[in-house]
Amino acid sequence: MSPRAPTWPSAKCSETADPATSPGSSPGWSGPARTEKARIISMSLGSSSLHTQTDPTSRSVNRLSEETGALFVIAAGDSGPGEYTVNALGTAAAALTVGAVDSTDQMAGFSSSGPREGDDGLKPDATAPGVNVLAARSHHTTGEGHYTVICGTSMATPHVAGAAALLAQKHLDRSGQQLKDALMSTSKATPDTSAYRGGTGRVDAAAAFGAGAVASGSIDTGLIRWSRDPQPIERSVTYTNHGDTPVSLRLRSCV
Repeated sequence: MSPRAPTWPSAKCSETADPATSPGSSPGWSGPARTEKARIISMSLGSSSLHTQTDPTSRSVNRLSEETGALFVIAAGDSGPGEYTVNALGTAAAALTVGAVDSTDQMAGFSSSGPREGDDGLKPDATAPGVNVLAARSHHTTGEGHYTVICGTSMATPHVAGAAALLAQKHLDRSGQQLKDALMSTSKATPDTSAYRGGTGRVDAAAAFGAGAVASGSIDTGLIRWSRDPQPIERSVTYTNHGDTPVSLRLRSCV
C-alpha cells in the first residue's frame, strides 16, 4: 500500500499472553524496528493483566521508538469499558494506542479505557472502526467461506497503521512522534466521550493527509498528587505549519 513507508504487521496474539515473560532486552519486534527499518509497526497483542508501562515490553516500545523513530500502533485491548483497562503494551507512552468505535463513531463497549494504571497517564490515543469488521477468515476457526466478521481493537489498529503508512509515504522526513501528532490532532472528536475513553477521537486519514498545520497530539499532566503547597504545572501545545503559506488559527478553550 505504501512502498516507501515500510510497515510491519504483528501477529494476533492471545489477550492472556503475558508480555512480562518475553525477553525484555530483545523483544520480537526489535528486528523490524532496527534491522528492517520499518517506520510503522502494527501490533495487536497485549496482556489483560498488565495496565502500567513498567513491564519490560512496554519499556522496550518506548526505548525502540526513541532509538529508531518508528511509530508503534498498538491495540488498546478488549477489556473495557471500565477504567484502567488499557492493556500493556498499549500503555507505552510512545505508542499510538487505538480503541474501537462502531460505524456511527460510538465507542465499542469492549474497548479498553484509561487512564493508565500507576501514573494516570492519558490513554488511549485515538480510535478507529473495530465493530463488525469484514476480515479474512483463518482456516483454524469455525465457519465457512473466506471471510468473517470480527470485533475488537485488533481490527481497529490496522486501520490506523494504514493511515500512518500513507502519511509516512507523503512525508518521508517525519518522525514517528510527528506522525502520531498529525493523526491525533486531525481526528474526528467523539461526542460525549472522555479522552480517557476515546482519546482525541476517530482517526480521519483524509484530514491527516491533507492537513497543513498540526498540533501536539495530546498534553498529559499525569497524576497530580495533593500538596499543602501546590505549584503550577505547565505544558506546551506546539502548532506546526508544514505548508508553504502562512496560516491563521482560531483557538478555543474547552474546560
